[in-house]
Order: sequence, then C-alpha cells, then structure tokens
Amino acid sequence: MAQEPTDKTDNAGPPMLTVQDIADRTGLAPSGIRKRLKEGKIPGAILEQTPMWPRWLVPESALVLFVRRPVGRPPKPKPLVKDEPGETEVVGAG
Repeated sequence: MAQEPTDKTDNAGPPMLTVQDIADRTGLAPSGIRKRLKEGKIPGAILEQTPMWPRWLVPESALVLFVRRPVGRPPKPKPLVKDEPGETEVVGAG
C-alpha cells in the first residue's frame, strides 16, 4: 500500500502540514505542537477527521510561529560607547 504524502494542498488554499511534518522541520516535540494547536495559538489550523483518528493540518505559512527560542536568560545589552575617546559624560551633574 503506497503511503499518501503528508503535505496536503487544497486547490484554493495553502499547502498544509501535519504535526509530524512540523516536528521534523523545527525539531520541536509533537506533544508541544499539539498543545499549541489545542490552545488555539496557531491561526488557520484545522482538525481533520480521518477514519482512524483526528489529525491537525497547519498552513505552511504558520511555520514561523514555531521558531525555537534559545534556552536561558537573554544576553545583557552592550554599553553605549561615545564617539570621541577621552570624553566622559557625567549623568546627573548640574
């Protein structure tokens, strides 16, 4: 039995991806993707009923919402440097 491709394309709509497709492309866990889908955080996602089980289909354009953020605290901002060396500005001096 030939396996049907997972990228679904409606003639009038964008290419659709399954949860596994998104996991493969982003490296995220399928359970975390399903959680976002159940919470309604992914616009355009639909829950398709199949004979075996329901499955989520997500527009390919929604992949930008699955960008993995780095773990940990963001880096500290770099201090501003004056253009002219030797000049110092004292804040609060009057």
